[in-house]
Amino acid sequence: MFVSEHREAINHDLMKCGHSLDEVGSVLSWDALGDFISKTDPDSALARDIDKETAKWALVLKTNEILADLYDLISSFRYEMAALQSKKKPNKPKPYPRPHKEDKKRIGKGSLPVPELRKWIQKKLGG
Repeated sequence: MFVSEHREAINHDLMKCGHSLDEVGSVLSWDALGDFISKTDPDSALARDIDKETAKWALVLKTNEILADLYDLISSFRYEMAALQSKKKPNKPKPYPRPHKEDKKRIGKGSLPVPELRKWIQKKLGG
């Protein structure tokens, strides 16, 4: 039942090793398959299929996210210490770049004062 329930994931992991579930009973014994399943890596397809939350912690991406967060915390701490010890304000640290977060482009330095905004709207409306 376990093998049929997780067939796709087990087959995926086996194919990485040059085997497939079709070989069980001939080239690959049932005992060997059982050993393979019981010793599967935490980042394997089977581990992700069984427990997605726990498998996330085994991914390199999760480790990289944690390291980037630590980098940001240390940078903030260093900024705060430098600000306390310096007469002039140091540059604020930039967060460590993350591939899945896009930089938001800003246009301008802030909002327009109301009179300037009215003039701009009138100009755009042709008045």
